[in-house]
Amino acid sequence: MVLIWGILPPGISILDNAPVKQTLFILFLAILCSACARYTVTFNERVVYEPPTLLADYTLKDPALNQCVTETIRNRKIQQLSQLTDLRCPDAGIRILDGLEAFTSITVLDLSFNKILSVEALTGLKQLRQLNLKGSSMLDCDSTANISTGLEQLILPEHCLP
Repeated sequence: MVLIWGILPPGISILDNAPVKQTLFILFLAILCSACARYTVTFNERVVYEPPTLLADYTLKDPALNQCVTETIRNRKIQQLSQLTDLRCPDAGIRILDGLEAFTSITVLDLSFNKILSVEALTGLKQLRQLNLKGSSMLDCDSTANISTGLEQLILPEHCLP
């Protein structure tokens, strides 16, 4: 910028150039709009922009699981249950999976190193292909019998291995 100012003859401003003014105005609008990305923008009482509504219509009993799902939804800007296909919640202190059955599109689920007691809530996840339960030392191994069909990869805790 210093070089450009040095090249211009005295008395001439870079802002006198119409394309530069237009570019700066567009840049200003872009910055302004990005700052308003979380808000509904109206012009003459007509909605011009409305931010996407993130998924919130689910109930999970376990607070740790709820926190992991909420963070995943926020980070990936998920708006519908069907958009959550990959959920990774390792070492999150999860004990109960009740409510996770609503997320029927999950294909990859990492619940390693948690305190899960049973995985019976996962029996309805027909699209589930990968399940990691490694290090879940409190898991009732019998609860995995009904979910193992259809899985391409199932990683069990050591106490559940034959």
